[in-house]
Amino acid sequence: MKLEPVVGPDIGPDLALVRRLGLLSRHGADKNKRDEECCKQRGTARTALGARYNRKRHGVCDPILHQQHLKNEPIRAGSHAVECVRLQLSLLQAPVTRNYRVNPYICRRPSTQAAYSGSPGTLMRLITEKNRRWWLLWPVSTAIGLVLFDGPVVGVALETIQSELGLSETSGHWVVNAYLLSFACFVAVCGKIADQIGLLKVFLFGLAVFAAASVIAGFAGNGFLLIAARAVQGIGGAILFPLSVAMTTVTFPKNQRGMALGLGAVIATVFMTAAPFIGGVLTEFLSWRWIFWVTPPIAIAIAVFTIAAWRDAERPPPAPIDWTGLLLLASGMFCVVFALMEADRWGWDTPAILLLFLSGAILLIGFVLVERHKTDPLIEVELFTKTQFAASNLVMIAGSYAKMPIIVFAALYAQQELGLDAFWAGVLIMVSAIPEPFAAPLSGYLADRIPPARLIYLGLGILFVCMLVITAAVFWNNIYILTAGLFIGGFAFPTMFLPAQVVVMEALPEQKHGMGGSISMTAQSIGGTVSIAVSSAALSGSGDYPSVFAITAGLTVLVYLFCLYGFRTPSPMPPGSGGSGKN
Repeated sequence: MKLEPVVGPDIGPDLALVRRLGLLSRHGADKNKRDEECCKQRGTARTALGARYNRKRHGVCDPILHQQHLKNEPIRAGSHAVECVRLQLSLLQAPVTRNYRVNPYICRRPSTQAAYSGSPGTLMRLITEKNRRWWLLWPVSTAIGLVLFDGPVVGVALETIQSELGLSETSGHWVVNAYLLSFACFVAVCGKIADQIGLLKVFLFGLAVFAAASVIAGFAGNGFLLIAARAVQGIGGAILFPLSVAMTTVTFPKNQRGMALGLGAVIATVFMTAAPFIGGVLTEFLSWRWIFWVTPPIAIAIAVFTIAAWRDAERPPPAPIDWTGLLLLASGMFCVVFALMEADRWGWDTPAILLLFLSGAILLIGFVLVERHKTDPLIEVELFTKTQFAASNLVMIAGSYAKMPIIVFAALYAQQELGLDAFWAGVLIMVSAIPEPFAAPLSGYLADRIPPARLIYLGLGILFVCMLVITAAVFWNNIYILTAGLFIGGFAFPTMFLPAQVVVMEALPEQKHGMGGSISMTAQSIGGTVSIAVSSAALSGSGDYPSVFAITAGLTVLVYLFCLYGFRTPSPMPPGSGGSGKN
């Protein structure tokens, strides 16, 4: 958009003030004095967020921006001249008049100290301060959907990929696992880093990494490049997933967070549920490479709308990144997750698997010991001594554990025992996703109005009934009972996950929501990985499917009992946490 210098009476008395302070001149006599006088004369020595104005921290003071409160973060001194474009994307629009005519807004090229005006485009007219949180919800939820989409979508095309690239069964196995492994290793640390640097910056970086890795995966000509690209994709997903949750909880007030998380879960569920179908269509009619190439255009749209709707909060000066803790945590998670992935194939009692488990345990214990003595730890391990926080994360582990028998082993059972082909087995499993678009918003709405613990009890109860019904269906080989059990399960997961997420986030102040998102995503990642390993071992040991679902039902009972204790025990949070005390 073309910007023109401010002329005429468009900005009224503010233009005279700007000229009087010398802000339109290229060189001023005393810039510091000008900034101080600006704030004095406007009577607002604070930024739009309420923080006391400081030139070194907030940049050049602009009386017009301060007066009209058109943005949250003042222009930083010394930034590039393209700052004007970034400000346009930040909704620098004045209030509309009765005939919906938008007043000019102001931005400044720091190199020339010149004020400019212009009219915002269509997107800027649509997004306002009142509705921007809802405009932000769909792109960040779509980012979660992309992360969930790129997991199962590869499974559908895996046979074609192996055939075209000449991959062995082991290499094909790692086309899927490389993504999950890197995600599990890095998801725990990305949120804390974002809390220190800024949620938007790290989110956009993760989005760029995810999209670039998708392009490379689509062009991969050999298995090594494809597996490497999938690993980088997992790192991008590890950044996006917790930050999307954190950006949602930071943007919405407490009485709307549950509803927002519920609506976001619907969007993410649509992506995850549609992944097998879309992957099959693209592989059949175009090429398996298109399952990766559809990601960049979506990522670009996410970036544009997120930049337009996001408002970053005031943050304390960033502390140095805890590289020691990051190395210990990532290495420990790698050893444990890798061992769980390969234990069924290599054997649980082989020296390599035992050594991996031992190494992972030592590294993670070392991480806990190191973090307890840090002034600004990567993860505040003391939080897990609080029963409500620990119980909420245990619920997420249990929920992710229970999802794997439904998504993976129920599908295998349908093909091997009921005689369904892959397509109809997929249709059968999709029954479990039907209730989620209705249950997720309802659970979120209720989580804003009643104690989240009550919903968690309800969700665990529904999950227990679901697993009992599926166990009976598998024992009797009855597809109708199995369908009913899968449908019941669709109500359980949003009723568990959403209130548990609310409890985790309310235990932390807003500037630590990135860390909270990482902790909850790590819990879910661990639950899913352990589920695959344990369920595979149970199936191999017993030779029948009922044991897989019976073990899950037993785990649900244990988690329910712990929650009865955890949510009824007073849990004062550490100093600086934002717990609401609602349970």
